[in-house]
Amino acid sequence: MPEAGRAPALQATVSAAFELSGVGLHSGAPARVRVCPAPPDHGRLFLRMDLEKARIPARSEHVSATLLATTLSAPRRSADGSSAASVSTVEHLLAAAYALNIDNLLVQVWGPEVPVLDGSAAPWLKQMAARQQERPARVLEILEPLRVQDGERWMSLSPAPALELSVEILFEHPAIAHQAWRGGAANFAEIASARTFGFEDQVQAMHRAGLALGGSLDNAVVFGEAGPLNALRFPDEPVRHKALDLFGDLALMDCRLQGRVQAHRPGHAMTHALLQKLQETPSAWRMAPE
Repeated sequence: MPEAGRAPALQATVSAAFELSGVGLHSGAPARVRVCPAPPDHGRLFLRMDLEKARIPARSEHVSATLLATTLSAPRRSADGSSAASVSTVEHLLAAAYALNIDNLLVQVWGPEVPVLDGSAAPWLKQMAARQQERPARVLEILEPLRVQDGERWMSLSPAPALELSVEILFEHPAIAHQAWRGGAANFAEIASARTFGFEDQVQAMHRAGLALGGSLDNAVVFGEAGPLNALRFPDEPVRHKALDLFGDLALMDCRLQGRVQAHRPGHAMTHALLQKLQETPSAWRMAPE
């Protein structure tokens, strides 16, 4: 919320279109994306160019899967009655946009998945620059605490003067163990190049499930029994990537968040459960402008 006497923040879009291509992390299929400016009040929207330009809004109500990535699906089935169009692994692109306060975006996609590139948000951040638009941005202010929990895993929202993230992870693997990161959008450069990660002893099972088919040591950190099989960019790269993913999933609120997010052992499903609870608890927030 703007302070008294201060003009409200303005909406923004990207200053210029750009295109990136590669492979989908989970599908292993070729993936191509063109990111374009969009007008005020447009929001962030994916357009499946290979499926009759199916429109897929980047909003939490369109989340259709959260297993190892966030998948969004179109609100309607296609004209022939087949399953709704979807796009997967959207979180790294959206994380960069959300950290830069880019509210309006048109993402043209060829294929079922956004390209994984190097497994981080850094390539997206490098290409994106924000351009302000003459409309006030929608800001959701947290008024009272909210919490979701699943066993030892939990996430919470509480009032704060700006967006703050506090992320903790805990893995049995000795090369990870306990790690923590805290920061906001101004600190996003600290985590943007942190790559997705996984474990060598789980790779075959993921492949049998049709997952991580495009994964490699070029786009993911893989931990073997003795430690990482490829060099880490940071000693705490796993928690930095978890914080990056959290930025990407918060983008599905379709507004800017003013509040503190605390996440203990987070994942995509937990974040979306928190956003659903937020939607169901109108007394816990207010939106400006109304």
